[in-house]
Amino acid sequence: MKKKKQIMLEELVPSLALCKQIPHGEFWNSALCWRTFNKGRRDEYTIVFSTGTIDPHDDDISAPTCQEILEDLRTFTNNPTLWGRPTGWCADCDVSMTSEWDVREKESKDNPANALLELWFEVKGIEVQ
Repeated sequence: MKKKKQIMLEELVPSLALCKQIPHGEFWNSALCWRTFNKGRRDEYTIVFSTGTIDPHDDDISAPTCQEILEDLRTFTNNPTLWGRPTGWCADCDVSMTSEWDVREKESKDNPANALLELWFEVKGIEVQ
């Protein structure tokens, strides 16, 4: 029997680089967060379970799961979806509030949460570096 790969918490959330661009106050109640554990010359981050709320004055960075991003997208878009392709992951949603479709789409080769968060940034009008 083939041994299953162990999934790490870091694989359940968007990259640290993307999460650092989430505006303060967004995803404040995420189940997971990026936390620095070395405040020396170079900060290193790891994923930990959140204590319930992300304090904007703390060094913790919200790390929303796919489910949390999808739930937020549902509050201001129609039919957000995440699906696999042979080349990676695709997230899309309809941003129109009329009968005509206005579909937005983002892809990620390795991480479904990256695709969802990039879509979230786009429909929120947040420019990503």
